Amino acid sequence: MTKKKEREKDSDETLAEEPEAAIKTHAPPKPKAKSPVKRDPAFASGFAAAGKMVDSVFAKAKKPAPYVPISSREMRESLPHISTGSFILDYLIGGEPNDLGVPPCPGWPLGRVVQIYGPESCGKTTFALMACAEAARRGWPSVYIDWEHAIVPDYARRLGVPIDDESLFRLYQPNTLEDGIQIAYVFASFKVPVMVFDSVGFAVPTIEHDRALADRDGSAGQPGIVARAWSRELPQLSAELYNAKTLLIAISQLRSSINAGGMGPADTIQGGMVWKYVSSLRIRFKKIRVEEEARFNPLKGISENMTVSTEIEAKIDKTKIGSSQGRKASFMISFGIGVDNIRSAFDMLLRNKRIRQNGAFYDWVSPDGTVVKGQGKKAFFSEIRGKGYEAAFSAEARGLIQTEVKMAESDAEAAEEGSEEDLAETIRNLD
Repeated sequence: MTKKKEREKDSDETLAEEPEAAIKTHAPPKPKAKSPVKRDPAFASGFAAAGKMVDSVFAKAKKPAPYVPISSREMRESLPHISTGSFILDYLIGGEPNDLGVPPCPGWPLGRVVQIYGPESCGKTTFALMACAEAARRGWPSVYIDWEHAIVPDYARRLGVPIDDESLFRLYQPNTLEDGIQIAYVFASFKVPVMVFDSVGFAVPTIEHDRALADRDGSAGQPGIVARAWSRELPQLSAELYNAKTLLIAISQLRSSINAGGMGPADTIQGGMVWKYVSSLRIRFKKIRVEEEARFNPLKGISENMTVSTEIEAKIDKTKIGSSQGRKASFMISFGIGVDNIRSAFDMLLRNKRIRQNGAFYDWVSPDGTVVKGQGKKAFFSEIRGKGYEAAFSAEARGLIQTEVKMAESDAEAAEEGSEEDLAETIRNLD
């Protein structure tokens, strides 16, 4: 028997006897030791002198030097953030541990610009409102600048937004882009934690807004006027937001590209190219499928299947806060509820056999030992919510995410070691 097969047999027996211990004792990945850097003395003195000169120049101008010291100590804690409201999206954005075993940013990063975009009814406004709700749960205020004039108060209240408390939430619906930018600057100067732009494509520049109605036949329009306005305003605003540690969530719609011509993407993102460069995080949402449920239709007086939830796929198109570039994840959004974490947790727990299924019956053992049962998913979810186990149910699923990641890392390390031994054994056999 080869060494590889012996090791696999011993590993299988150990995991069969103590599976939980094998998972818990797995240590986070350690950074590789680096050899000491040999400094070139020809550059050392000049580099230090240049730093002192920069400090003196800014001191004479009575301005603080923009030097920012960084080190690996900053990797020992996550960036300042708030939860997105979905533990799936939190992990996708920055929940994967770094070399020190710390998640870089499991949620929306404070002090950064985040752009979310996609087709209609794919959860963009839902996530923006949930960010305001999460801020309110922490006692933080938020401001929502709505150029679309399309916020539904009832839905915002259901998501947890304190629409009746002006000390925690303010909604502004400016007529022009410049008016909204002025509002944003004021709130950034007072360090408001969360700010939302909905949406950047509906922000009309003043020159376009004030144009006479008789001239709005399209002949006097300026192509790219909205994009040019954002290119002028956004870079400076992003610096103010960073200094104020203000999160800006900017919503963009998709529109058909007039220059595609069969070559390249058929749609483009509103707001111009500047959002691609300024944003630290860009997420594209897409509807995958809808779920229907039998409900009573008062218009027809009968029970029929109606759409009750949508499965959404999120793709990280750009990130400067984590290592999830290009990755995807999916979750459910239920109408009237928002992000349905219970449904996402249900899929994970069922896949990992933490929920027992017998035909249409489901049962799950809560942390306090109570067995929650239900016939059908709808009844099972109602039991979870009715008994107040939403938090524990989702927490168990979040723990499974980390477990699956650790097991995958262990399998990758074992596969790498096994391949080296197989190669060595093959060479010995050739001799």
